[in-house]
This record gives sequence, structure tokens and C-alpha cells, in this order.
Amino acid sequence: NVEVSAEEKALNDAISLVVQERNFPDRLRARYGITVDDFERMHAAQNGLCAICDQPAKSGQRLDVDHCHDTGVVRGLLCRSCNTSLGGFKDDADRLRRAAAYLEASR
Repeated sequence: NVEVSAEEKALNDAISLVVQERNFPDRLRARYGITVDDFERMHAAQNGLCAICDQPAKSGQRLDVDHCHDTGVVRGLLCRSCNTSLGGFKDDADRLRRAAAYLEASR
């Protein structure tokens, strides 16, 4: 295993961010069928906040584009935590309701 210095890691992280930023328009179009303008309109309509928890994305991150995996329809923008959580529940509203009832019952 090769040790990577903090400076090398910081440089690699910065390069990765530049590449991600450059690929953002193509990724939006390919994955979700939307443009950067569409993304920015959704972002403005949500006041830059996650559609579920009303929090902004963490520093250095964007809100994620949330979409239905069955239909491909874009639903809105979510923070990484909420988007990952929905994925963990397989986008199943009944499962989410049972989880909420479970949490409520333990209060």
C-alpha cells in the first residue's frame, strides 16, 4: 500500500471536483433528461433546500436529483442523506409509513 500525503490527497480531491463539475451538464442530461437550467429552476423553487428535511446540501456538495427508478420521472432535489434514505427504503411509501409509525410508537 502506497502512502498518499495530505497534499496529494487534497490535489486529487480538487481534480475530482473539477471533473465532476465539468461533467455535470452531461450527467444531468444522460441520467435524468434535464438541463442545468432545469436543475437551477428546481433549486430556486426549493429555496436551495432539500425537499424532505428543508436543509441545504453539505458544504462542497449539491442537492441530488431524486427520481422514480421505475418511470424515470424527476421528483425534486434532496440532500444526500435523504436521497440515500429513500433508496434504502426502495422508494416504497408503505415501507416508509411503517418506519414512521415504528418511530412514533417508541416516543
